[in-house]
Amino acid sequence: MKAMLRLILGAAALAGGAASCAWGADPQGTPQPLLEIDQKMPDAIEPGAPFLVEITVRNSGSANAEGVTVSDQLPAGYELLGVAPTPERTADGLIWHIGRLAPANQATLRLRLASKPGEATTPPRNSVDATFEGRASSVRAVPVAGPALALDVVAPDTVFLGQPVAFRIAVCNKGGVAAHDILLRAVMADGLTNPKGSDLEADIGILAPGESRTVTLSATALRPGALRSSFSVQAPGIGPVQRDALLHAEDDRLSVTASGPAMLRPEFTGLFGVTAANDGPTPAHQVVVTATLPDGLAFVRGTDNATYDGATHTIRWNVGDLQPGERRELAWNGTAHAIGDLQAKYKLTTGAVARREAAWTTRVVEPGAVQQASAVIATTPGD
Repeated sequence: MKAMLRLILGAAALAGGAASCAWGADPQGTPQPLLEIDQKMPDAIEPGAPFLVEITVRNSGSANAEGVTVSDQLPAGYELLGVAPTPERTADGLIWHIGRLAPANQATLRLRLASKPGEATTPPRNSVDATFEGRASSVRAVPVAGPALALDVVAPDTVFLGQPVAFRIAVCNKGGVAAHDILLRAVMADGLTNPKGSDLEADIGILAPGESRTVTLSATALRPGALRSSFSVQAPGIGPVQRDALLHAEDDRLSVTASGPAMLRPEFTGLFGVTAANDGPTPAHQVVVTATLPDGLAFVRGTDNATYDGATHTIRWNVGDLQPGERRELAWNGTAHAIGDLQAKYKLTTGAVARREAAWTTRVVEPGAVQQASAVIATTPGD
């Protein structure tokens, strides 16, 4: 705490004496009392937080100050939590009957205040009077310091359909005191999806002065066009700070199509195909095509370095990059071991993100129901 205001008052000065009498002597050299009032209060206070006021009344004169009384008018909107020594209470303040105060002696009074619950926090203005033969006054106001939240949202300008987008949300406290119970809210644009919904909240907690925290939020674009999401951050006693993030979703024009035999006989081997194509204006990177086989259809072999996982019953092709206008034809052989409609499902992903899907259904019929020849991928000797 810092002493911000000091008032000095001598009895002769109050009686209209010359300025030369202010330090304890009148024009004839008669000793005089001289009272000083110091108030020590914080440089700033947090909303709702208790704070201390220390009042010192000192006789800097050369004679006793008789019948000294100190009164304190409590600031409006604040309540007294504690005081020492015990004063006399009035409707809006406190009174201490100090009595005699000898030269170079002082009386120290201490108060503990806080804003009243439910009332708006305004700067406290504490007013102190000291009387003896004359009177001294002191008024001190303290600014209410609060946190100041800042919000910044960073996201790419453009995203493709089915591609995840990462919003980097930075929350900073630029105020002079800590911010408590900070809540971040995100309302995603219609056309963006997140597994937890479109209206999301995150508890940021406490940010000290100058401290910042970054949250990353992911979403996936489901439709093309302009997609505007809204973000806001707030804390008790602080109005919401809001930022919008606008991005444009484009159709990357990737496609995957499936082919194969419409019918097969049990234990016959058929030729199945899948085509990955990029009809868009930009390259597609890290393209992978995966085929999930149904029960009753067994993998035999595949083209283009296909790999088969027996545990998941899937075939995988690492296609790599697909340039604009490029098409990639893939094929595999499968042998039917069950009667009925058997469906193979295909998925095209880029960077582990699912972008397109397709399916092909082959009907496996009883022997004699249809005449057909099996189709087999060309093999090398020994296969």
